[in-house]
Amino acid sequence: MKIISTLLTITLLLLSFNAKASDITSSSAEYESDRFVIKVVGVVDAPPNHVFSVLTDYKNITKISPKIIESKIIKTDGDATIVKTVVKGCVWFFCKEVINTQTTTSILEKRIQSITITSGSNLKFGKMVWNIKEVKAGTQIDYYAEIEPDFFVPPLVGAYFIKNSMLEEAKAFVDSVEKLSQQETEQ
Repeated sequence: MKIISTLLTITLLLLSFNAKASDITSSSAEYESDRFVIKVVGVVDAPPNHVFSVLTDYKNITKISPKIIESKIIKTDGDATIVKTVVKGCVWFFCKEVINTQTTTSILEKRIQSITITSGSNLKFGKMVWNIKEVKAGTQIDYYAEIEPDFFVPPLVGAYFIKNSMLEEAKAFVDSVEKLSQQETEQ
């Protein structure tokens, strides 16, 4: 039991030392009824149109996170784009590639929404929403994700660590969006 407690403490410390340039104003992660729900609100120092551009550059979304190992556009149909992403996530020794084929739409460069197509994914359900708005300090990003895996999630401890790993990744994602948006501003 002492070993598990020590490993838990080390993991939590490593997660907490993840310095961010963006300002995360609120964040939460829940695991209930086999679904992970992640919410992150952050303010980045970049204009909204550049943030939107980075988030909708589906061919290059792998630049935002090293955990996204593949991203490709399957089809574009009017306002909707079907995108397939593969994300490799590891919690301790448990690693999994999450395949998410999703229909992505955007509204007026202010909202991006993705709904999982389960037939091309290893998720039973998936929804992600990015709301983008200009604020005095730059751009506020409100991120919401609800995901239900279609694969084994180790009970209790596994769900806890996966939930927290997803939350930390979402925070790092916001930080990367800021950096890439600033690079776009400089060009």
